[in-house]
Amino acid sequence: MNRNNAPKRIARPELKSGRVLSASELNKIRISEKRTLLTPERLARIAAAAAE
Repeated sequence: MNRNNAPKRIARPELKSGRVLSASELNKIRISEKRTLLTPERLARIAAAAAE
C-alpha cells in the first residue's frame, strides 16, 4: 500500500453523551446526495442537529 493512500488515524473523541448506532440507523442518516467524508467535526454537527 502506498503511504500516501494509507488510512489516517483519527483519535477517538471523548463524548459526553452518545450511543452506538446500528448499520440500519447509520443508513437512515442522509447527509447529502454525494459521498461525504465523515470527520469528527462533521459527526459532532450531525449529533448536535439530531439532539435539537
